[in-house]
Amino acid sequence: AWSPDGTRIAYMSVDSQDVSEIYVMKADGSGQTNLSNRPAADDVSPAWSPDSQKIVFASDRDGNYEIYLMNADGSSQTRVTNNAVEDDFPAWSPDGARIAFMRVSLDDHDEIYVMNADGNNAVNISNNSADDVDPAWESLPLATPPTPTPTPTPTPTPTPTPSPGSPRVQFSQAGYSVGEGEGRATLTVTRSGDASAAVIVNYATDDSSAFVGCDVVGGAASARCDYSSSLDTLSFAAGETTRTFIVPIIDDAYSEGSETLTITLSNSIGGAALGAPSTATLTITDNDTGQAAANPINNASFFVRMQYIDFLSREPEQAGFDAWLGVLNRCGGGGAGSDPSCDRVAVSSSFFRSDEFQFKGYFVYRFYTTSFGRRPTYAEIIQDMRRVTGQTGEEVIAKRDAFAARWVGRADFRARYEALSNAAFVDALLLTAKVQTAIRDTLISDLEAGRKTRVQVLRAIVESPEVNQREYNGAFVAMQYFGYLRRDPEPEGYAAWLQVIERNPADYRTMVHGFATSVEYGKRFGQP
Repeated sequence: AWSPDGTRIAYMSVDSQDVSEIYVMKADGSGQTNLSNRPAADDVSPAWSPDSQKIVFASDRDGNYEIYLMNADGSSQTRVTNNAVEDDFPAWSPDGARIAFMRVSLDDHDEIYVMNADGNNAVNISNNSADDVDPAWESLPLATPPTPTPTPTPTPTPTPTPSPGSPRVQFSQAGYSVGEGEGRATLTVTRSGDASAAVIVNYATDDSSAFVGCDVVGGAASARCDYSSSLDTLSFAAGETTRTFIVPIIDDAYSEGSETLTITLSNSIGGAALGAPSTATLTITDNDTGQAAANPINNASFFVRMQYIDFLSREPEQAGFDAWLGVLNRCGGGGAGSDPSCDRVAVSSSFFRSDEFQFKGYFVYRFYTTSFGRRPTYAEIIQDMRRVTGQTGEEVIAKRDAFAARWVGRADFRARYEALSNAAFVDALLLTAKVQTAIRDTLISDLEAGRKTRVQVLRAIVESPEVNQREYNGAFVAMQYFGYLRRDPEPEGYAAWLQVIERNPADYRTMVHGFATSVEYGKRFGQP
């Protein structure tokens, strides 16, 4: 966030312990200074006062996210909201007198509030059934009263200025085309009419053909072998009329002709309706004239890219891609050699064990086991991993927070837990997760005193060492099915591989090798 005087930037930085702090630096990047300096709490969403003298931000340092103020040098940090629910995304009014922010109600419903800059007189100004997030202010010029004249001078009738029209969000065209070898398709979303307000809209690929065999020629593209499942939220800033997103394309070796998939826009928030077309068709043009001689998965570059797509739900960044390719190249033979320090097993297992996967995929996985006593399905984990994937660490943290807040609003979660007392809620989660924890009484006490919300208590259990240890091996096995084979495990196979890794936890190589060299994995991309 730029200071209004243009000299400084306030931002959130995430340390090695996944704790976020508010920093400030000069416009040239020098003088980076930690202002919030609370290593045990997350401080997020900084925004400057109009005079550049203060910063408003959100922090969970006192148990749940509340709004805080501090001077621009970090001094005089003061809590200005104090309640049992979550407050976040503060925004200062242009006159400095008020602060708008998002509040998550007790039923996990997001509303926009406005309060005085000292925290008094908080008022719900959105007050509707939709989720309202991320407020922003806009200065509007005041109308100047005309100066009366004794004898008005007639003037020609002015030509009325047409109004911008009702705001709408839609694809720029109904059909897009991409060559199979291009690697990605870029789709454009536009908005028409009044573009003065910020708008967000969701997009998602229709993956209903995901389980069609990759060697089946039928005209339908499959998320297992032709493209990567894509869903996210596009944000239009005020005045912005065009946004783009990509769908990763997989260049398999099958001669299958052109294949199509559909992508749909939904849930537009910010006053813009869905326009036409809100659904687009993407055609993938085949580049194979006959059966290719070699399966592309045997190519080291192809293999590394698929690890990013299959296990991290994103395209690789260049530095990381080059580094992993260098590891494989040390082994020779496309990384299929026998050196365990640089073969495909070493590379692939590193993706599951990476901080990024633990922060995203394993985070999502534990919500299912803790809440419902079951692992997620393939369709669930793929969609939810995309929901917590972002371009920056700050974006990932914000998406994790949003994921947890919305999780407790799920109908199946509410049916199971909503009517329970605080003590029964904690005990039911621990029973479902099949763990015991020394912080049980503390969690109940924090709920009773309003120091924590049920969202925070759920996360405390989900992210506890006990749940992490209990679910790790099962998640490792499940992700081999989800990542390599892009399907749900069959019960017998899952049980057999889980037994292998639990008998000898250090020998994960046997399991990873089994999936990485399997005929089923190879057939996603060509004949093995």
